[in-house]
Amino acid sequence: MNKTQLSALAAGVVAAVAVPATAAAWKVRVEEPTGLYPRTNEVISVPLDQLGGHKGPFVVLDPAGNELPWQIGERELLFPATLIPGELPEYHVRAADDASPRRFKSDILLRKVGLSRVELGNVRFRVTLDTSVPAIIEAYALTAGPQRVLNCVETTPESAEAIKGDMYEHQFVPPPPVPGVEGENIGWTSLGGSGPMTRLDLVESGPLRGRLRLKRATETWEFTWTAGGAALRWKANRGFRFT
Repeated sequence: MNKTQLSALAAGVVAAVAVPATAAAWKVRVEEPTGLYPRTNEVISVPLDQLGGHKGPFVVLDPAGNELPWQIGERELLFPATLIPGELPEYHVRAADDASPRRFKSDILLRKVGLSRVELGNVRFRVTLDTSVPAIIEAYALTAGPQRVLNCVETTPESAEAIKGDMYEHQFVPPPPVPGVEGENIGWTSLGGSGPMTRLDLVESGPLRGRLRLKRATETWEFTWTAGGAALRWKANRGFRFT
């Protein structure tokens, strides 16, 4: 029986090997190739075309036989894996007998708020976007503790015109200009265009991965994050502006 090497992603370093068990069941062997870092419930992906073309629903079991949550992406099956360096745990995947997929608890936050805002995040962070600017206007690290959670996005006005009429206007000293950065602190944004976002797609909303896509005439933004992960991947044109 031939082993098929699959691409599996957990922080970009976990590899997996799937061994067909029956016509609709597979063993997925997971490896931490750096030999250094333990992994706990990191989301890995297995291409659906390596699972007989099945598109779910599935049943996923860990090495101890416990059922795990799973999610279907555009072309892959996602599920959490736990391992320590040097071990090769095997996970079991099979096509579910019941056509109705299980409902798993989701740690992924992705929702529209009002007319132009979107919230996204998980148990480790929360981000708010204003699609009319467009920009990230709030970003919180939730692991800092309730008394230490602060907005990481700076939106304080810095120009004399913006502070005009304030009671401390006479004390205000504008900071020196930054080459290549113009205008007020509108939030974290990109350098690929101007104008509001005209299309918003909640591509994936959990339970294991979230994906948000925003579009306007000149560019596309895409955000990707996983349950329990500390990283938020943001793709845009030309680069970014952080304040």
